[in-house]
Amino acid sequence: MNTKLIYVTAINLFLIYACKRGDPCEGMDLSPINITYNVADSNKAKIPYTGNDTLIFVSDAKDTAVLIGQGKKPSYISVNNRTGSVDCPKYNNYNYENIDYIFKDTNFIFSNFRFTISRYDLSYMPTTSIMLTVNNNEVSHTSIVYLSSLVNVDDSIALNGKYVNGMYWEFNSNKTTLFSFKYGLLKFQYNNRDWILNSIKQ
Repeated sequence: MNTKLIYVTAINLFLIYACKRGDPCEGMDLSPINITYNVADSNKAKIPYTGNDTLIFVSDAKDTAVLIGQGKKPSYISVNNRTGSVDCPKYNNYNYENIDYIFKDTNFIFSNFRFTISRYDLSYMPTTSIMLTVNNNEVSHTSIVYLSSLVNVDDSIALNGKYVNGMYWEFNSNKTTLFSFKYGLLKFQYNNRDWILNSIKQ
């Protein structure tokens, strides 16, 4: 048998096999799926800010930051995930809710000040977290579940003539960010200065 005949026979056998095999994805729904994970209403209720709040913080060096709320800005962070086989890939799009509370400092100590609550996790098992960002730097973050599990408060500050209790965000590390489900941020640290809430108007 010559080489040309072997080549033609091999092509014919391949075509016969391919025809018998058919479309490996036949009958399968491979259309993309969009899955949305919203922050639970019960967790949204734990954030006391309206978006139009005025927060006044005073540092241990006696600097004063007057933060005016610029509104509540919801958005979604999307993550694409491929599932299925190599021959029949399927794509799922996960959309995680993200809500920013943005404040403007009228005394220009902070160029930007943002408090964020978001439902997001790279392992596709969503958790809800809160984060403080100052001058585009993440100051601290934690999970709502962690804060909600704290039975006893850790510290307090004097606010409007009375002591207000709060919970530290960090997991057994530096205690720098103090938070209250009733008043929000009570204390945080930035540039080696402690900033303490002096008053809040909602």
